Amino acid sequence: MSLKEHLSRYQAVIHLQSTAIGAAGHYVQSETGRKESVEEAARIDRVCGEVWSQHPRYFLVPNGPGGWRDKLLAARDIIGALVQVA
Repeated sequence: MSLKEHLSRYQAVIHLQSTAIGAAGHYVQSETGRKESVEEAARIDRVCGEVWSQHPRYFLVPNGPGGWRDKLLAARDIIGALVQVA
């Protein structure tokens, strides 16, 4: 499947940036959860962002001082706007 075909499968892409970027103190590895180091997680997040940012409706929700709650609210607002457009 081509990149264009992959991108066309989705109405929008909401990218919640990994805590490995800009909030590494909140990045926690565990036996059952995350296997990547903070460096590897940041690299993967950047690669995913480079690819998905080619989607015409790509939205990046970065880390900020408000933490997870602000990211959640930002994603909710994006979804609300997308639903109104549809």
